[in-house]
Amino acid sequence: MIIACMCTFPARGESILPAIDSLYNQVDKIRLCLNEYTEIPSFLDKYEKLDAIIPDTDQRDVGKFLDIDADDEDIILYVDDDIIYPENYASVMCQKLVENDSAVYGLHGVIYPDAYDGDVGLRRVFSFPRALDKDRLVNQIGTGTVAVKAKNRPNHSFMRGSQKFVDVRFAVHCMRSKLPIVCISRSENWLQEIKHGESIFSSFTKKWPVDVSVEVQEITGYSRLFYMPN
Repeated sequence: MIIACMCTFPARGESILPAIDSLYNQVDKIRLCLNEYTEIPSFLDKYEKLDAIIPDTDQRDVGKFLDIDADDEDIILYVDDDIIYPENYASVMCQKLVENDSAVYGLHGVIYPDAYDGDVGLRRVFSFPRALDKDRLVNQIGTGTVAVKAKNRPNHSFMRGSQKFVDVRFAVHCMRSKLPIVCISRSENWLQEIKHGESIFSSFTKKWPVDVSVEVQEITGYSRLFYMPN
């Protein structure tokens, strides 16, 4: 089974539908966390394979990681409500996991230098809309573009408290679980972003709190890029 996990909030409204539509015929189920909603909106009624839940508290981007019933061999796609995914997205990501299911695959990769002091300009970023000519091992992956076997996913209790820096916390999970993170090769604009005002990068990542910078230290550096067998 292929399960896509997504979260959203009321301000996005029906603007999330292109993201859902781009994935709907590629997966067996979409799990949608409806942060700040008081009822499930009617515009979701047409999606039979969509499982919408309203959490007790606002989970923000941690909502993608709410615990879900899944067999170990199921595939989890962590996705965002502001990305349009290509029609072969799930098949490409699943094939990567066929080749090595003890790794994590995605498209928005980050490599941190060995001596990282919190300056985002020192990071090497493989942005998901841009082309990449070959797969690259990275320290961190954007969690709107992730494929992972269910047996290797983090549980919600581990991700709790990482609102706005879920990518860092997810990378820490991969580091502690010895899961290589691979940013896959692709053509330009294989995934397309839907613009929605100020980004988390501009509002938060550029000026991380000290505690987040400390957490990043666990994943930084080329020495922490795990070996991938051929």
